Amino acid sequence: MYLFYSSGERLWGRGDKKDGKTSSEINRYFHDEDESELEYFIQNILELVFSALPQFDIYYYTISATNRHLYKRGFSGKDEKFKEKLFISESWEKKISEEGSFHFLTHGSGNDILKELTEVAVDNISVLVIPTIINSEVKGVLIASAVQFGDFDENNKHLMVSCAELIRTTYLQSVTLSYLRNDNSFITQMETHIDSLDIGISEDEMLASLVAFCEQKFTFDKMTLTLIDPKHKNEAIIRLIAGFDMDYGKNDRFTLDGTVHDKIIKNKNGILIENYIKEADLEGRFKKGDINEYQFMSLAGVAVSSNNGVIGTLSLESFTSRRYDDTDLKLLKAFGDKIGTLLGWWESYNHVRKTATIDGLTGLLNHRAFLERFEHELSRTNRYKTNLVLMILDLDKFKRINDSYGHLFGDYVLSETAKCLQKSVRNIDIVARYGGEEFAIVLINTVKEDVKETAVRIIENLANYNFGKDDISVRMTISAGAAEFPNDGQTVRELIASADETMYAVKKDGGNDVYFDSNAA
Repeated sequence: MYLFYSSGERLWGRGDKKDGKTSSEINRYFHDEDESELEYFIQNILELVFSALPQFDIYYYTISATNRHLYKRGFSGKDEKFKEKLFISESWEKKISEEGSFHFLTHGSGNDILKELTEVAVDNISVLVIPTIINSEVKGVLIASAVQFGDFDENNKHLMVSCAELIRTTYLQSVTLSYLRNDNSFITQMETHIDSLDIGISEDEMLASLVAFCEQKFTFDKMTLTLIDPKHKNEAIIRLIAGFDMDYGKNDRFTLDGTVHDKIIKNKNGILIENYIKEADLEGRFKKGDINEYQFMSLAGVAVSSNNGVIGTLSLESFTSRRYDDTDLKLLKAFGDKIGTLLGWWESYNHVRKTATIDGLTGLLNHRAFLERFEHELSRTNRYKTNLVLMILDLDKFKRINDSYGHLFGDYVLSETAKCLQKSVRNIDIVARYGGEEFAIVLINTVKEDVKETAVRIIENLANYNFGKDDISVRMTISAGAAEFPNDGQTVRELIASADETMYAVKKDGGNDVYFDSNAA
């Protein structure tokens, strides 16, 4: 992926009103390093979307208020067709903003706009346009391009809408950090620390690293990060703590009503408490009546927000009164905003990773993810000089299900088959939807002789299973072939070919069986 720039134009134009501030005000603080950081985030967002949805070309444009042009700021994809700069009419901008959070343009519906985007023929292009809206004005657009309108579905549309909102949130937080960066090196140190984090680490590891940084930069006797339970909005869970933990600990759940955390959530800019005892409207710290149970005196607390709004609180507490001031609160707010952004990133990253690796119908690994896992497991097996068995399984005469009862019932059969297969093997084994009505199982650290009983049980369980739904009841059978590493193949390709050949030998003999050798019959 690469970014495009236009001389003299900042990312969001000049003179634009942005959440209460004009861009001329913001540009006094929004330096080149801030713009580079924002460009870095846009780059990562586009690459993230493309990694999960490689059938699309993904673009991001920003609008200049001075000359009403769109400037291309990012691209990630295979076939770049759209112009680097194009004019946006007031009618187009109004049409996009009035249609809601997204707008489809296809041949015969939006031809004029499509012609503005590209000079190639528009009869083979469909695009999804998602605006970035700040203060009711369109400031940029995320565009996903596909060859066919049918390539778009609800899942990828939702993902791209979320990523557009992530760009907007990241920009606004970058502005806040720009103000603070002029006065305090804390922000630079915080961003350096966060930039060093590997997005591949777990959420727990990420939060632990942030706690370690916080311990170096803030004075506190207890630091607490809470997250609101999305299913019970009046309840929160302590996600992590640092310091004193004799009162409440990690994973403790509490009701927000009357607590200091409820007060923090309702004051999104944060609160300072000089002395708990003097807070007349406060009933407790984590529960009503607990203020006098411990010796905590002062607090600085801020709300933690992500794309979906306030998701929790971040608080520092001290046994000393008047410990915190406005500067502490300002820095804590910046830190809390970053935590919210990172939690949003991890959620988006995990969603994208799941979308990219899990078959949406069955919940099993998809074809690509299976091959990657199989390759990894084969390498490990070879390193430790052990064995594994690959089984390829194919439902017998599955076409008759779709033809007789429709594709929805066919999807139900595939989903139930996946559950049967998953329950028939160990947790360490790999189960995947290989394609269509075909499945694959990798049995770890074993040989064919030892898995025959398991394989036969899989075949029998499926043959005895009643696929019943919507007054339809059918029986299915499945055919399976097995191949063992290293005896039947040394590579992924060789093992799949061997198991396939054996499975088709079962098919030839009528199905509903498992062979461990293509010459078994």
